Amino acid sequence: MIQKLKISGILLISCFCPEYVQSNQNQDIIQVEIIPGVESNLIQWNFTEPTEIDSLILFRTESLRDSFQLLNIIPAIPNRYLDEGVSSNHRYFYKFIYHEMNGQQKSSNLDTPPFGRPLKMNKYQDIFVGESTKKNINNIEALITILIEKQISESKIFPAGFNIKALSLLLSSNFRGEYPWLDHLPVHDIFTMRTKLENELWQNISKQVKQKIEKLRPYYRNKFLMIPQEWMKRVEKGMYLIEKQINYLFSSFEYELELLNKQEPVRVSWIRSEENHNWVDILLLNPDQLFGKDIALISDQNLITILYPEDAIPGSVVSISIPNNWYECSLAIDGIHIQNFAIDHSQSGKTGISLQNGFILNSDLDNTFIIPETRKPVRLNELMYEPESKSLSIELLYESEVIDPLIVSVNNTNIWHYSPVYSNKQTIIDSQFNIPDYETNIIWMYLHINHESSNIKTMTESFPIITDSKTIWSRNPKDLTWEQASVSTMGLKNQLQKIDDGSGVIPELFALYQNYPNPFNLGTSIKFDLLKKSVVSLYVLNAAGLIESIYLDSEELTPGSYSYIWKGNHHSSGVYFVTLQAILEPYEPVVMSRKMIYLK
Repeated sequence: MIQKLKISGILLISCFCPEYVQSNQNQDIIQVEIIPGVESNLIQWNFTEPTEIDSLILFRTESLRDSFQLLNIIPAIPNRYLDEGVSSNHRYFYKFIYHEMNGQQKSSNLDTPPFGRPLKMNKYQDIFVGESTKKNINNIEALITILIEKQISESKIFPAGFNIKALSLLLSSNFRGEYPWLDHLPVHDIFTMRTKLENELWQNISKQVKQKIEKLRPYYRNKFLMIPQEWMKRVEKGMYLIEKQINYLFSSFEYELELLNKQEPVRVSWIRSEENHNWVDILLLNPDQLFGKDIALISDQNLITILYPEDAIPGSVVSISIPNNWYECSLAIDGIHIQNFAIDHSQSGKTGISLQNGFILNSDLDNTFIIPETRKPVRLNELMYEPESKSLSIELLYESEVIDPLIVSVNNTNIWHYSPVYSNKQTIIDSQFNIPDYETNIIWMYLHINHESSNIKTMTESFPIITDSKTIWSRNPKDLTWEQASVSTMGLKNQLQKIDDGSGVIPELFALYQNYPNPFNLGTSIKFDLLKKSVVSLYVLNAAGLIESIYLDSEELTPGSYSYIWKGNHHSSGVYFVTLQAILEPYEPVVMSRKMIYLK
């Protein structure tokens, strides 16, 4: 980089009076090395003693019989300058002049000035540089990425349309995310990749890329202002990272492919708004499993049948136009609802729906991607909206390392500022809020982390809530998937949803008796008999469905009679529910509630 600098009167004299320059006797203060490259000389210098200067005057000549001519005035740091556009038919001699703070002039060696003869560009370099003009290769990492892309393309193992550029970026990067393939490649390319993992290309690619780099070294080493030792170290590091990244990616591939294969054969992955119209993008993950089945989008009593090509491949996308009066929708296979989601017609752009049914607003990915959701140190864990009272209950779960304040907002209004209390374990916190009437069918929940160290607020999560009916959404603790629930567990660990084994059998696990006395004004007795060894939860809910008291939280109990006393001292008068849940594998949870009336 060349900077224009203000110079003193003495400096100006030295630029335009060669006789004054030649009189200098303070030589060998600057040690200069010339590194020839293709049509360039890289000039590197070092001072033999400490100096306090800002700039240097650089001179050049093609023959020592001629006078040195001013080439440029350059910063003293960094200690490199690239003389470009010089001919390989000539040698070029260089010298430096500078002035110290006391006005004393010093220079590089004038008796044996350093020189260099540029190299001539060969055919391979000429073709590569010409093809790469628009690729913005400004460092060795970018060059390695381009060469990986070139090597993969030359192997011709991928079909037309495969995103080789994205794969090259992934191979040359040091990305260590939880889902590297899903984060960088569209789904159809991931399914294509599974048949290419055994190709010998991956065993030899670093060696082949290194050979190409060596051919290009005379051009790019100077372009990147690198001396030979630096170039060699960076190349070796780049080759090491390629091999390390290949091992990491290939070890992650089976895990991510298994994650895709565990999903339903079809799912909604994107909602797009274009020209005041909404589209739902449906991703076909396993079209073979859909043969002979009816796929439909359903909203209330309305239905749209989804048709797709018979030759559809895994990762194909089918786009469906959605009526403007659809706000809540389900994707169904043969009438069985497999995915529920909200459609906000006021949202512009694209909204991604993650594998965990979370919503990612305005994602820059295209609709051929499917979005996993990494585990976050803090997350929305359960949401419940009651339209009659317009109350919104929110449950947060945060890990022990979370210390920054959290902000929860509804639409554009902050409703909850919470500063986590340090804990060495997972912590669940919940609260309830009255929500004003927004006159919309959907409200959006946003979770922000307010980073105190940088004073930056980051949105980490968003989720829509339908406002015309009671809604409960909670995360499945096993894979963090958002699921609609029938019972709130605010303040408790969310329960895994059991899959019906088809027998229709509900085991007799317990008998929950009516509390006594009821109504009551001081305390009341809660009793139940457990008939089989089970995992039991017992808690008291208020009329809004929020937990007031917890007696048992997923505790394994043996058969027997159990009794507890609930006191209403610190509670308001009203209706409460004592709820007992018991789990016995492999059956679904058995839940029962009894109404209690507390009168002060």
